[in-house]
Amino acid sequence: AGRGRRSVADAQPRQLAAGDKHHADWGAINQAFPFPTKSFVGQPGLTGADEYRQTRSEREQLLSDKTSKLFHFKKFFDQSCIDHLVTETNTYVTAMPMMARPTWLQGRRPWPPNWSERWEPIGEKEIWRFIACLFWMALHKTQNEEELWSTHWAFERPAAKRFMTFAQFKLMKAALHAQNEEETQGVKDMDGKPMLSKIGFIMETVRNNCHRHYFPGADIALDEISVQMSGRSNLKKLLRFKPIGEGIQFFALCESKDGKQYVYTFELDRNEKPPPDAKIQNFILQLVDKLPAGSRHYRIAADNLFNSVDTCRRVAEKGHCIYGTVLADCGVPPELKEHAKELKQKGDWAFIASPNDALTVAAWHDSGIAYAISNVHPPAGIRTLRRTKGLADRASLPCPLVFGEYNSWMGAIDDVDRLASFITTRFRSNKWWHAVFTFLLDISSINGLHTWRLSNPAEADTITRRMWIVALIDEIIAEYGDRFSDVQEGIPEPMACAEDDHDRQDAHPGRRGGSHQGLASAKTVLASDLRLRQRHFPAKTDNKRNCALCYHCSPCSSGERRVVWTCPDCNVMLHVPECFREWHTKGNPRSPFV
Repeated sequence: AGRGRRSVADAQPRQLAAGDKHHADWGAINQAFPFPTKSFVGQPGLTGADEYRQTRSEREQLLSDKTSKLFHFKKFFDQSCIDHLVTETNTYVTAMPMMARPTWLQGRRPWPPNWSERWEPIGEKEIWRFIACLFWMALHKTQNEEELWSTHWAFERPAAKRFMTFAQFKLMKAALHAQNEEETQGVKDMDGKPMLSKIGFIMETVRNNCHRHYFPGADIALDEISVQMSGRSNLKKLLRFKPIGEGIQFFALCESKDGKQYVYTFELDRNEKPPPDAKIQNFILQLVDKLPAGSRHYRIAADNLFNSVDTCRRVAEKGHCIYGTVLADCGVPPELKEHAKELKQKGDWAFIASPNDALTVAAWHDSGIAYAISNVHPPAGIRTLRRTKGLADRASLPCPLVFGEYNSWMGAIDDVDRLASFITTRFRSNKWWHAVFTFLLDISSINGLHTWRLSNPAEADTITRRMWIVALIDEIIAEYGDRFSDVQEGIPEPMACAEDDHDRQDAHPGRRGGSHQGLASAKTVLASDLRLRQRHFPAKTDNKRNCALCYHCSPCSSGERRVVWTCPDCNVMLHVPECFREWHTKGNPRSPFV
């Protein structure tokens, strides 16, 4: 009961006039009235939106698809999202030479970036591998992405090279593009608001798919989901009392039943200007409007950030119910506040009801005085287990029914936050829309796991989310191949390049050793194992540059040993034959001259 944003003592009591939006005709303290029964009307469960098949072969294919993790993931992050990313990314890189230099670009970095000149158009295969790589990285919690591709024995993970090299990962992260701002001008989303720039199309697609494939049960929770983001954006806000400190905030409706979570809908907080109470209420009503058509009396658990007498009344007008903790200044009658001072013992409680609005407000002495409001629960009492000072075990205490139901169902979004924090695809980036993009991937995986469990009940309790994501990665590689399959098919691999253009050898001659044409450092090329699996031959050049291996192994400038021999395939300078042999035969080569 103590999940509130402010304590009761912080709320200043005030009298409610007849014209106040929180005003209601309350009865006497602990006076019960006949409470109307509100039975849930709806059809919860899988909607069968993708189960229509015309031919027998298509119906047989559906039976095999139901066991596929990738099939259920694609229900939410579907093919249109992938096609959109492919088209926009290729268009963005191609148009770079015609773009004005960005104002945020600092230092002497050239524009357009030099890697754009060597860009090869990508297809859906590369996007799927990038997504698989993000899920694989989510299984290994580390803030240093470079460690995952390290060749050092303490950090080496061979699986990383199946997806792409580290240079290719950085290149994909830099080039990834989802939407131009010009494309969203004048376009409205499903709420009638201007479509979000950069990522609006994909966010709308994922949100529509969440509505389409599953209807939640009668009990759902309303709360905020916070996504960490360190870049610059007018969407970023300071999140008090949150461990992430600052980021982007979503409001969501979620279901959590028997340990299985599903995010039915979500709405981005765009930091708009209406008063805080009006803005929060608008979010609630927008989310309630997205509940399945024809459904009635969904029971929505919400905390005191959302609840008030006026909110309960507005939600009831839409045919649904809401309940949860409430602040003392959001419609709690003064009579109940005064009576709450007499609740001295832990477990004491009292209530007041409004027969006209079918509302009940209860005061309960838990760790302090807490208030709850409901337009669905009668003023009945139950017993609940609570921690008591001085006792090792929880004690059974009397409790209003509304508090018992609130504690049972309010944790749905906390469960989603917990799942997303344990295994998240979020990566380091200063682009704000990358945080939203990875949030959509996480939501698609959580919802995909839920629908997979419903389609495969015999295996539902035998697989964790971590195991499910591993199987998802396997299916992506099986369908779209890995980097090694391209080599076997004779597809040329993109040339590795440095992350930042100021790392180029030709821009700062002599500062970095090892590149023949100034396109890569030795550290970058070492991350790839193609040098060990392919046949490379030395070639003589006209210019002298530092031996890559000597420079890489030397702790200081004494490693500067200029040579004229190069490996054109690796694009590095090497001593022949000593360093050349060491470079192409050992995973962690060492220079014989250092």
